[in-house]
Amino acid sequence: MSRLNGTILALGLAFYLPTVMAGDGAIEINAACVPDGCFAGDDPGFPVEIASSGSYVLTSNLAVSDAVTTAIVIDSNNVTLDLNGFTVGGPVECSGTPATCSTSGTGIGIDGYPYSRIHVFNGNVVGFGDTGVVVGTAARLENLRVASNGIDGIDVGAGATITGCKVIRNGAVGINAYGLEAMLELNHSLIRGNGGYGARVQSGVVTHNRFSHNGDNGLRSYTSSSAAAYAQNIFRGNGDGSAGDQLQGGLTTGCNVVADSAVCP
Repeated sequence: MSRLNGTILALGLAFYLPTVMAGDGAIEINAACVPDGCFAGDDPGFPVEIASSGSYVLTSNLAVSDAVTTAIVIDSNNVTLDLNGFTVGGPVECSGTPATCSTSGTGIGIDGYPYSRIHVFNGNVVGFGDTGVVVGTAARLENLRVASNGIDGIDVGAGATITGCKVIRNGAVGINAYGLEAMLELNHSLIRGNGGYGARVQSGVVTHNRFSHNGDNGLRSYTSSSAAAYAQNIFRGNGDGSAGDQLQGGLTTGCNVVADSAVCP
């Protein structure tokens, strides 16, 4: 190879950003790649910008240093993000039951709004100035711990499913699904110690959850025929602790524990 060709090749490599793939073909995101950009289309530094559909996986914790920085932005439909047991974290701390937070800001842990069919699972999103996870329509959130975020824990669009999540001690609403025709499916989750409502759900199905010690109602919904249907949940210690403050609105379709009593339709 001539010296000229070698120089051209070296310059080309200097501008080439390799994409690291996990064993299952998912694109890796980790703290080591953030300073330079983790893949094509991702500018250096935070936020990590996912601009193409596909599968992505964390291979380390990610940490932002202030309450106004967002960690991950998803700018595409049809994205799967496996947190792989790791934590996407910020500096905000929330304590007490219900929670009060050290500060708030504009930073979001994972921001996928307004895109559709985003699937995030298997990890932790904690300590952001604004909301932990924000996603658009037809999202799926599974096996997440979303805690100590300065405002809401999770905000979702219409047709979302939340399964097996722990939404704990966020500064305002634990889970917010209150847009037009929200139709949230919320099941097998713990919603505890949030500063406002445990879950604010316009419509959908809410089953097999535990709502406890949130600052306002554990579940808040409409009182009309479009309200959330709920069954097989436990509501304790929400609001002022009385049975009447455990939930408002909604349509009961099965037995629930409300305060210290089983209540059936």
